[in-house]
Amino acid sequence: MIQTQLNAMWLRVLAGTLALGFSAICAAQAPGTEPLFDYRAAADYSTANEGVSMLVMQSGEIVFEEYANGGGPDTPWVTASGTKSFWGVLLAAMVRDGEARIDELVSDTITEWQTDPLKREITVSHLLSMTDGLAGQEPGPDPVETYAEAVALPTVSRPGTTFVYRPASFQIFGEWVRRKVAGRYSDAVEYMQARIFDNLGIAPAYWPTEADGMPRMPSSSEWTARDWAVFGEFVRLGGNWNGVQLVDPDALAANFVGTAANKAYGLGWWLAQPIPEGVIEQPSRTAFLNSLSDDQRIPDDVVIAMGGGNQRMYISPSLELVIVRQQRITRAGPVRSEFLDQAFWQHLLEGGT
Repeated sequence: MIQTQLNAMWLRVLAGTLALGFSAICAAQAPGTEPLFDYRAAADYSTANEGVSMLVMQSGEIVFEEYANGGGPDTPWVTASGTKSFWGVLLAAMVRDGEARIDELVSDTITEWQTDPLKREITVSHLLSMTDGLAGQEPGPDPVETYAEAVALPTVSRPGTTFVYRPASFQIFGEWVRRKVAGRYSDAVEYMQARIFDNLGIAPAYWPTEADGMPRMPSSSEWTARDWAVFGEFVRLGGNWNGVQLVDPDALAANFVGTAANKAYGLGWWLAQPIPEGVIEQPSRTAFLNSLSDDQRIPDDVVIAMGGGNQRMYISPSLELVIVRQQRITRAGPVRSEFLDQAFWQHLLEGGT
């Protein structure tokens, strides 16, 4: 499915959410019918592979919740790069508030970029889709660049032409937001808490900072499964909570549209699209996303907040579904396991057969 169709599909689904509250779309979800997924089999597979939580919300209700291996409803876990998925939603809130545009030049705010022929072309969407063309350190559990260090990084390619998975893009987004809201909020996390999380009644248990004292934007915030799932439900509902539209619907839909450089990645979210040849990615992630896009039982609107150590949140508006899966992880890094998304979804769809 081409990206314009995907964007239109998300807009249609989000519009239907606002107008109808997502009346049942799939017959498998009607009362008295068999469930579409085998949650028991998926949870057993997750637990056998260091899983600490699996929580499923369907039509806004928790229909499955299980904890193991030291997990519990009040125990938070590191989401790793699942943290990236918060920031496109914040951008959609800023668009609704008239604070920003989805395609705004970063150099309008980070003005020291205006004299650089490539940096001055970088948009906010380039940052969140990691197609900004900037250099930077590899992802991992180690400290990442400070905001100032990230802003000072050189470019290695023209913005929009390459996808490179690096934490620096999100650190720059943090500095961009900090300058945008200076005098009202101290940083992007404080702004996100006031603008979105407080409205949802959720909060991170912990958010790390770097040497400059500013929040780490690309990774490592800690959440309980329930609070993370509430955020996923908010996204599924098109940014509408208790009848109040908190974000711009078009800007939220743009979170779930890939780029020419990588159609499988939106604004902090992985998509049910094949990863293009030439994009360097983890083989297991490439295989999983390719299989999602090929499986006719799985709708094209599935999006994923995906973190290292197999931290996952899967969302499908058309199935009215949010699934959170967390794995044992410490601040020093994840506990190794043999978990594979493909196998998890095989258990969901087929009971592991």
